[in-house]
Amino acid sequence: MCLNNNRILEEFVIKLKQQHYAPSSIKAYKSAVKNFLKAFEYHELHLIESKTIHNYILELKCLSDISIAYQRQILVAIDKLYLFNFNKKLNLSSYYPKRKTNLLPKFLNCDEIKALLEGCKNIKHLCILKLMYGCGLRISETINLQLSDIDFEAMKLTIRAINTSNKRTVPVPKSLLISLNEYLLVYGPKTFLFEGQNTPQYSPKSIQNFIKRYAQKNGINKKITPYMLRHSYATHQLQRGMNLRLLQELLGHLNIKTTERYSHITNISTATISNPLDQL
Repeated sequence: MCLNNNRILEEFVIKLKQQHYAPSSIKAYKSAVKNFLKAFEYHELHLIESKTIHNYILELKCLSDISIAYQRQILVAIDKLYLFNFNKKLNLSSYYPKRKTNLLPKFLNCDEIKALLEGCKNIKHLCILKLMYGCGLRISETINLQLSDIDFEAMKLTIRAINTSNKRTVPVPKSLLISLNEYLLVYGPKTFLFEGQNTPQYSPKSIQNFIKRYAQKNGINKKITPYMLRHSYATHQLQRGMNLRLLQELLGHLNIKTTERYSHITNISTATISNPLDQL
């Protein structure tokens, strides 16, 4: 972030303190504004229109599937930035996403997942699909994977959080490792696992486009998004008897309540759960 933006951020924090905002609120607003300033580092901030800010929020949602509450928090923070630092009222409240109650994750059934994978003949696309479904990855986690994150011998994958030092390790299915080996021989990426045509990383938009294309081509009559692969992974794991705590760890959820959403859309079969007596 450039020096001018650092100064803007410092002034913003001072204004918040002068207005007696709670330390937790200051921390949250500072983080949101810091990311905003970095994203628009080479723009004239006073010339940015409300619609551009709205598109920025939509892009964040697409990349990381941020919650409705967090979207509102970012918009509130940017609104305050312009009011405090530029004496400009943006009135971004019209872009606040509507709160949805009891919204359950949308997912694909096993037949639809199979059709999607079997209909994909591009090895790079196939590896991305298998990673997002087979390891429950977010789209942002997928495009940020590096070659060093894959342990072929241990059959494990290290997933690193973008803005924190947090990381988690998930098992990698054998069929995915076979596909990854084939992909590496064909494409030979250098640092990031999935490179763009002229960029170091593959783009989220490209993933959205080819998933939509394969879904239509293979008769999946749903409005499908990349995040539905992660939802499908979680749903199918619960249906096979995985406990919520383990699923929480594999998905990287900080709060178990986020994971519990999947328990409302699954019919967990007791037949898939082994009894300890049978193990004696």
